[in-house]
This record gives sequence, C-alpha cells and structure tokens, in this order.
Amino acid sequence: MVNSRLFRSALLVCIGVLIGQYNSTTQINCNNNTDVISGSKPILPIEAVSSTSEEAPILLDIPKTTKEIVINVGTSVDPILPSPEMGPCAKCIAVEPIVGHNIPQHAQVSVVHAAVSEQSGVMSMNVYNNGAESSSLAKPSASQYWNTNTDRGDGLTIIVPVITLSSLISAVPNTTQISLLKTDMQGFDFVAIKEAGSILKQRVRHIMTEVWMNDHYTYHANNDLCRDYLPFMTELGYELAADIKFDSRSVTHSKTPDRLKRNVKSN
Repeated sequence: MVNSRLFRSALLVCIGVLIGQYNSTTQINCNNNTDVISGSKPILPIEAVSSTSEEAPILLDIPKTTKEIVINVGTSVDPILPSPEMGPCAKCIAVEPIVGHNIPQHAQVSVVHAAVSEQSGVMSMNVYNNGAESSSLAKPSASQYWNTNTDRGDGLTIIVPVITLSSLISAVPNTTQISLLKTDMQGFDFVAIKEAGSILKQRVRHIMTEVWMNDHYTYHANNDLCRDYLPFMTELGYELAADIKFDSRSVTHSKTPDRLKRNVKSN
C-alpha cells in the first residue's frame, strides 16, 4: 500500500480539486505580449532569468498572467495538471530526474530534469522497477520484486543533478501562487520538505506527500508520518487535512500519461 497525506495551512479551510485537463479551445494572452494560448500554439516554456540584484534570488520567467502553479516532484512520466478552475495560464512544474524526457510535451507543463534533496549538486540515483518508477536517492530496505530484477536494470546507478526544494520555491515569483506541492520521491520526501522549512508556509498552500506508517518503510530514509512529518509540519503551522490510501497498482494505472497524450493530440 502507498500512503499519501495532504497537509494544508491552518488558515485555510477549502481544498480544491487540482488535477484537471487543459481546455484547448480557450484563447488567453498568458505572456503579456502577442503570444496566445490556443490549441495550435503552445506557450513558451519556463526559463530562468537573472535578477538585477545580487542579493535577490534568480526567478523563473513566469508570465504575470499565471496566477497559480502546482509543483510535482517525482512525477515519473505522468505529472498532474492544473485544474480548469485555475485557468488556462496555470502551470505545472514537473521535477523528474530519470524519465523526464519521456513526459509528453504539454503547454501547461515544464519539466525540471533533476532530483531534489537537502543540498544541491550531483548524486547517484538508484534505478528500480519498470520504467524506473521506483528509483530513489535512497537504498531499498529489503529485497523485493520491484528492486531485484537485474535484467531490467534494477540496482543500476545514474548520476543526476540535484536541486533543493527551497531554491525551486524561491524561484517562483511572488505574483504566482503555489497552490499545491505534490511529492512522490520514494522515501526522500521528508528530506526535501524539511530542507524547505519556513518557505513552505510562506508560499505553499497545500502539500500532498508520500509517507510511511507504523515503522513500515521501503527505503533507508526518514519519512514516517508520526515521527517525522507531524511534529515538523505542526511547528510550521500546517494541519493534517486528509488521509489517502492507494493501491500501488491502481495508482500506476490512474495517472495522467494518457490524458496528457490526448491533450497534446487535441492541441
């Protein structure tokens, strides 16, 4: 079983459905110039631009018309999409170090080809399971079917660039709201979230993350709900908003690659 928990700011009482589909018939200027979102002309990808101040963080070139974004860390090939209620200018920043190049191109999705940890640099990522979907910066806690098949490459290591969650959040302009942070990092979720610290409370409304319960863990990492998350998130001012349990197989089949492909085709 895969256990996910949704944390929200204690000041907020409503949680919207943030997984949706792109409306290819809407035409809105999302770039503050002549570029128009439409079914035949995707918007420009997010690019980093330098700030004029040495002390200021480097900001992503996100149009001011993009009022909301979602950040999805550990997407495999199926990142979540902003809901239609967030508007056609909303974006998803998908962070995926291994198979990000296989994510279908979509006007509302920008891919960061990197892993996330407590410090930036380069690290060795362990590759496991079909499509590398169980790959992690951590080692498995036990030999199981998803990490012992050497014929498909289980146990290989790939050197990947690493960023911090705080640097990614800080790069989003204050004019854009981060409505949801979703992580599925195969045991490294708490490491990334803890590093971000107080900037989470300042910038992120809702956090959905994979956790472990009752000392049942699949990787050598700290990621327990009661021991790690609840004390830390409570101190930040978040509250536990939902307890979501998924069967791992149904999750794999219910994610969004087919929806992304349909949207790309219709656009």
